[in-house]
Amino acid sequence: VVVVPSGAARISAETIALSQTPAQPQRFVDVRVFTPADLARSVLVAAGVAVPEQVDSTERWGLLRGFLVRQGISPERPGFPAVGDTTVVDVGRALDDARLASVGGEEIKARATADGAPAWLPVAALLDGWTAELKRNRVTDRVGLLCAAMAEARNPATVATWWANVDHLVVAEADRMPRPSLSMLASLLGSSRPAHTTARLWGMSVPVMLTGPLTGQTVGHIPGTPAPPQPAESLVRCGHPALEPEAAVGELMQAAGLGISWADMAVVAPSHDRLRAVARAARRAAVPISGAPAPRLDGPIVAGIAAQARLTHTQSLQSAQPAQADTSAPVLRPDQLMRAVVAERSDAVVGGTVEGEALVALLADATRHSHLSLAEWADHLDKAPAAPALPMAAPSDAVALCTIDELLDRVNAPLVTVLIGCVEGVLPSRRPTRVLDPAILEGPSGVLGADLSHLTAQRNRFASVASATASHGSVVYIAAPEPGVLVSRFTEGITAVAPTFPARHLDTERWPVGLAQTVNPRPLVSGGSLFLSASQINLFDNCPWQHTVQYRLNLRTEGGLQARFGTYIHTVLERFVAGIGDVETAPHVVPNPHGSTLEGLLTLADDCWTDDITDYSPQEDDYRGRAAAMLTDWWHRDGNDLVRSRRAAFTEYHFEVAVGEHMVTGFIDRIDAGPDGLSIIDYKTAAKAKSSAETNEDLQLAVYHLAANLDPALNSLGPVVGLNLDFLAENKQVAQRIQADHVQNTTDRIIDVANRMLAETALPSVEAACDYCDL
Repeated sequence: VVVVPSGAARISAETIALSQTPAQPQRFVDVRVFTPADLARSVLVAAGVAVPEQVDSTERWGLLRGFLVRQGISPERPGFPAVGDTTVVDVGRALDDARLASVGGEEIKARATADGAPAWLPVAALLDGWTAELKRNRVTDRVGLLCAAMAEARNPATVATWWANVDHLVVAEADRMPRPSLSMLASLLGSSRPAHTTARLWGMSVPVMLTGPLTGQTVGHIPGTPAPPQPAESLVRCGHPALEPEAAVGELMQAAGLGISWADMAVVAPSHDRLRAVARAARRAAVPISGAPAPRLDGPIVAGIAAQARLTHTQSLQSAQPAQADTSAPVLRPDQLMRAVVAERSDAVVGGTVEGEALVALLADATRHSHLSLAEWADHLDKAPAAPALPMAAPSDAVALCTIDELLDRVNAPLVTVLIGCVEGVLPSRRPTRVLDPAILEGPSGVLGADLSHLTAQRNRFASVASATASHGSVVYIAAPEPGVLVSRFTEGITAVAPTFPARHLDTERWPVGLAQTVNPRPLVSGGSLFLSASQINLFDNCPWQHTVQYRLNLRTEGGLQARFGTYIHTVLERFVAGIGDVETAPHVVPNPHGSTLEGLLTLADDCWTDDITDYSPQEDDYRGRAAAMLTDWWHRDGNDLVRSRRAAFTEYHFEVAVGEHMVTGFIDRIDAGPDGLSIIDYKTAAKAKSSAETNEDLQLAVYHLAANLDPALNSLGPVVGLNLDFLAENKQVAQRIQADHVQNTTDRIIDVANRMLAETALPSVEAACDYCDL
């Protein structure tokens, strides 16, 4: 059993243990790599105790908030619940510290009854109730799992049962282990333990503290006592995210020049994904690292290797003679193929490129699956988007790459901490990452209170990086804002400095680019008449700059996955409605030939699917499943009744109407005819439906309403009585309210937009939907 401090370390340890070279014999028969949570589960299994379900942080937060409300504790400030007359910075963390200090909370209760410790009284009073709350819901959290395992590990019978299945125990980077995990290991390594082996991994050995008594964790800073000194802070700004990893490595090399050891440094990121580029930059600069996350096994490089594996497999079958079919001649295995590929592309591997990282990860995966044929391994790659990398074993003196949560689990605080990703949208994130607490939503502040709660939690998370750094150390915040992106609001007051890059060819003074005004005497629009579409008008209304770049300068990117998927769903529904009968449609729409049933709808969806909709193979099953769910829900809500009533009159209806001096054209997804008039339906595949207020302001629906009034064929069928956006992902329609002056208001809006287009007003809008804009 190899015990490692985190999931990222588990990936590295597994691949180190399981990777073999042709010259080495098979050294490991059965290796299990455990994180502290895995170790706790194995102890409970050895004790014969049922392991309860472990909830994630989101569910735990909801349970804790509900428990506090039932105890009569209401949050005075978001994120700062008041307990009795004493304010504790974080009740949840205080309760965790209380449970971990001594299993059952005896130590915390003793502190609560001591003189001069009134701050502990409310925490001790809540301790038993919170433990019972988790048990009542038949769940546990990370701390509860560790506490239960710590209690069971004190039983000699449990220890003996655990060791009955373990020959050797390896503790990796014990100095980064959470103290509860060290306490559990101390119980397993008691004086009565059987013979075992502890080995060095990455130069870290089992520390002396494992053999002696361990003191309980101390609870965080108590209000009223002097606060510990804070580490020095600095902000490094570089002009683009591509330079962020190089800037981080530059800070590490500067610290090393001052005599700080690599092991006393850490690079921290909000997620593992952002650490991969830092790992590549560190390898290029020969900076030793530990805990580098695995690259994802998807994309064109992996697809190319899978195709090469299938081709090699086919060629080997074709070259085999019939007489050799039943012989035991060696067959090329996946690991042998990848060793040849890595040797052929050694420059990419040594250079620390993305391609090299993917090839090394593929080599590790091929080693794990050497029992498969090449064709079977290629099929496995199509289905498995991620696999562990084959890391370089770091020396004892190495920089830790970790997330914020993993930094907080360290026992030894780093002297230098580099936090990357300090921009708005990352720290803090754009949207809450947890379910909003109903108690906050129902309070006097409503949604604003929920937003403040999220922001407070993000600020605490940001500040925790400094609190986890040695008080005499330093924290370097790195921000790489692209044009249009702001530096994190949490870095206000910190002076920004230019970065230092380890590579000389990088520009050390690169800042966001400022473009000079374009001098062009010719107007972008000639004449006073425009030919507009509903999409153009809607886009200009959203952001004049985006419209100018896309429609006037013709600089457009290809539609992404969501756009291609939306087009696919529209095509399926257009063809299905056209096949119902008595429905007029555009000439290019081919009616559904499979029958107007649910089975016919799903068969049509299979016919319309093309391989270029999704980017990678693993996405195809996901999005085909989404399409089937959307279409099935639409059939039960609307499609079945549409077939029986035959109320659909048009699908993909093309219109072209004059509005003032301008022409407006477009296609309407579906128009239903009823006794009272026409109902217009526009399909949407967005994940979230618009609110009623947003739909009432939707310009595209208003343009369709205006077109139906001005188009002679539609106007002769009666007034428009319904304007609906059909959100297929949420399976509901949202209607736009039709006002008495709807036509005039829409006409005024179109002419206003056209006048601004003619005036070449192209300033960006600060209220635009920037999340979905390539600019």
